[in-house]
Amino acid sequence: MLTTQKIPKNITECIEILAYNDQFWEGFASHHKDRQTIRSLAEAVYPWTEKQAKLGLVIIKRYKTLFEKFKLDISDLCESPVWRDPFRKIDYEKAIEKYTNEEREDVVEIKFPYSKKMITLIRCLKDKRGLPQGYLRYNGETKVWTGTYSDVVAYYLTLIGIRYDFKFIDQTMLDDFDTIRTEIKKHKHMKVYAGKKNLAITNAPESLTEYWNKKIRNRNLLQQIDSLKTFNLSLPQNWLKEKGITLAEKIAISSSREVHISRMRWNRNQLLSACEELRLFPLLVPITDISNAEDIRELTNWFHAFTEQGIPDKQVAWGFDLAKYPLDPPEQLTYENGKSWDDPYSHLYTKDMTKDQRTSLFNEFKTLHERSTKNKFIDKNTKIIFIRNKIPRTLVKSDITPTTCLNWCNYSYAPYSDFIRKWLDNIDKRLYYSSSTDLKEKML
Repeated sequence: MLTTQKIPKNITECIEILAYNDQFWEGFASHHKDRQTIRSLAEAVYPWTEKQAKLGLVIIKRYKTLFEKFKLDISDLCESPVWRDPFRKIDYEKAIEKYTNEEREDVVEIKFPYSKKMITLIRCLKDKRGLPQGYLRYNGETKVWTGTYSDVVAYYLTLIGIRYDFKFIDQTMLDDFDTIRTEIKKHKHMKVYAGKKNLAITNAPESLTEYWNKKIRNRNLLQQIDSLKTFNLSLPQNWLKEKGITLAEKIAISSSREVHISRMRWNRNQLLSACEELRLFPLLVPITDISNAEDIRELTNWFHAFTEQGIPDKQVAWGFDLAKYPLDPPEQLTYENGKSWDDPYSHLYTKDMTKDQRTSLFNEFKTLHERSTKNKFIDKNTKIIFIRNKIPRTLVKSDITPTTCLNWCNYSYAPYSDFIRKWLDNIDKRLYYSSSTDLKEKML
């Protein structure tokens, strides 16, 4: 090893040293997970994009100690980075880009001007093509779809890109597409068999087998069955005819990620028990502010069900505060002190209510309000997360990814913000608990 070295002048040189000098300096080697990315950056034909430059900086900071071991002080570059060339700007309307992120994961981005047809295609890919939870998400700020780079994502996004003339930043996606297409032909006859404790998937791709063994196989049989729809798979129809007695079984064998559950047939406790049996917690529950007496009673009854199912208040997190007391205390709601039934909140009471009934309703809401202000904390033990118009900051910090949304309103539309509606489109499973007659044929 040389005792003195020429200090690199920019991040680009650092990447090239890291890529090539492992052949000359004993012990100067990068982690095997980084080698492909480092070589790709070092051998780039064109100047780096800003995204590639940031990735290069992250990598160099990761190996700062290694550089110092070989008498290469890159502290100044890490603090005030310099790049050899100006960033290459990518200026076009429709593009697909594959790259490696800071966590050493391969990801793909697809961006395009607003198009209802394109959005429908992307959502079809999410909902119908067996993507695991979180594999494809929409960023409302950057207007970009980002996906974990998997065989399914690569195959169908490439199909979309070819059909609608997208610009491919990384041509290796096209090579991957040819390889995946060959594999699909080999595995198009996949079949699922149910044993006593586990499912078996025959003729499956290696990537699916690896994911299944790592993430799904250790679950119970019913949970495994529920996971099949994520991969666009199902059990033989003759098996389905013999099952589907309990609500958990009906949810599990449902072929859709959107499951409509009838209030007339299943009570709250049965629904919560099914969620527990299928390991669907934590549940995201979008609700609006309290606007009438029915809302108060509905939410109160859910808390009774939580208690009966062993879910304490500390496992119910609120992403917002209920508006403070949209009710006048009953003793103030009298004709003697000038109040009338035209008062802004008087519709929450009815004229046929007794004073005790009005007092009970007021106290119920007061309890709900106090609950909403007390518990914001979210961790691995949280089972219910109430949301309204934004993603709770505590949920973002918790690093927890909910897989199920529970909507219990009876409206034909979702009574929350467009932002939350788009966000919930990315949730793996959506349960609708209602008494709507319009959806009678779809209901369990």
